Amino acid sequence: MKFKNISWLPAVLIMIIIFSFSAKPAEESAQSSQVIVEFVFNNYEKIKGQQFSEEERYVIYDLIHHMVRKSAHFIEYGALAAAVDLHLWVKRYKGFRLIFFSILISAIYAASDELHQLFVPGRSGELMDVLLDTAGATVGAFVFYTILSFYENYKKRKGVYNL
Repeated sequence: MKFKNISWLPAVLIMIIIFSFSAKPAEESAQSSQVIVEFVFNNYEKIKGQQFSEEERYVIYDLIHHMVRKSAHFIEYGALAAAVDLHLWVKRYKGFRLIFFSILISAIYAASDELHQLFVPGRSGELMDVLLDTAGATVGAFVFYTILSFYENYKKRKGVYNL
């Protein structure tokens, strides 16, 4: 089977993963990031070399939890845009069209995902999350495009030397 025929699979897989995270009720969703938050918080305490008061712990823990969850949004949609870029590149999209359509598709998916969350217990759809997701998609699309440009330039140089 040619890669051209299955190049859309990474994007669909990432969409399924995003959907499954969004389908978790609020309580379960918060608990899924708990392990990462505790790891970061414990290492933060070690680096600072101090134990925090209960009030300080709560504030710092809450801030880390917020940052972990928002970073996950950013990273998920960066990966989605890169996967969409891959498919569009295989389909011969180049330059501006490649970047624009991968960001657009990712942004539309982000909006639909936030809409989906309106129907999940304890969750809400947030415009700020759509904007954050789109920012992540923008970075992902440009990172993929930059790597792709280096790869294509390398191929051209290698082809010249092989003459």
